[in-house]
Amino acid sequence: MVPADIDERILKAIEGQRYLIHRYNEPEYSYLRKGSVCIEVLDASGESGLIIDCDHEYTLSFGYHHSHYSMEDDADICELAETVDGILHNRICAVSIGRRKKDNRFVLNGSRFASSDEAQSGDVEVLFPDTDFWYATKRHSSEMLFEYWDDSKNISIPIHLDEKQSNPQRASSKLDIFLALFHRYFCHFIFFALLFLIARSKRQLVLLMGVHCLLFGIYSFFGYVFRWKHIFCSYQNANHTRMTPSRINWNTIKKSDCIGVPIIFAVLGFAVVVVSLVE
Repeated sequence: MVPADIDERILKAIEGQRYLIHRYNEPEYSYLRKGSVCIEVLDASGESGLIIDCDHEYTLSFGYHHSHYSMEDDADICELAETVDGILHNRICAVSIGRRKKDNRFVLNGSRFASSDEAQSGDVEVLFPDTDFWYATKRHSSEMLFEYWDDSKNISIPIHLDEKQSNPQRASSKLDIFLALFHRYFCHFIFFALLFLIARSKRQLVLLMGVHCLLFGIYSFFGYVFRWKHIFCSYQNANHTRMTPSRINWNTIKKSDCIGVPIIFAVLGFAVVVVSLVE
């Protein structure tokens, strides 16, 4: 029996499919908390095909990929239901990239869900735009697996990357990361080193500090307004998350960070400049 707290949109997505309900007291599912369940949707051969863990969050597993969805976020639940429905009707597949070992085990480098239209491109740079990840596959001859609910549609594409092949986006990504670190750390270190060499009086010291704060605030604000990649990465670094210049999503950065902080720096710098000039 399915617990009543499982969202009806998820149940509708698996309607008509054979599935099993597993609970925390089963040996294989001891990772579940008391009261949580795992829904195992069976494929045409009666084997485990798709897994939905309903614990502190929803976790959808299919093929080599799994994704997490909030139980409290309506948009996340809608996305989960649509993804499950898409997988069960072969509109969505699991795309995985990795390499085969001698014993035929597949060593996974990365995975994602993709629409059948996206999968048709078969382009590793399109399906996995993270340039750092893409470049890491150069060390091995890899393959991409496309796994569908109807396994007769499954395909594998070998990827042979030339060690001398260059990725034009990689240099750009490195530059963005360098500029992000310069914005976050190095510009302040360099400024303070120069400050004590240039300033001849306490008044000059305060004035230059004010100018630095003012310019830093203005530059950071313009970086947000014009959506500069290195400013986005700088905020990612400030929030202790991995910098991803190839995947920019400003919605993940708090407005208080990208607008509030630059304004505070600019206003504080302007005030210090005015006070130092008036004295």
